[in-house]
Amino acid sequence: MSPKFHSLMSWNGTLVVQPLACATGRYIQSLGKALNPSAGGEFWYPELTSELLEDKKIPSHNYLSWALHGALSDAPLIPFVKEHKITALLCN
Repeated sequence: MSPKFHSLMSWNGTLVVQPLACATGRYIQSLGKALNPSAGGEFWYPELTSELLEDKKIPSHNYLSWALHGALSDAPLIPFVKEHKITALLCN
């Protein structure tokens, strides 16, 4: 099986393959920055962090489910991840 289609997990019947996993990681990183603005590192989705803070839409539980739902619902994010060949969940 090609790594492109390999998935260790699924969410609501959707296989979490690499582009979706990377997009979900961007949501998790943005949530982390919203919860701790002084956190270091590169956060790939500052617009989401700002939106979370401005609209006070920070989830209080089920963070991974929230991030997966957001990544799947964010029409431009997965094509961006694919186009830029972002393959690492953690940035160096």
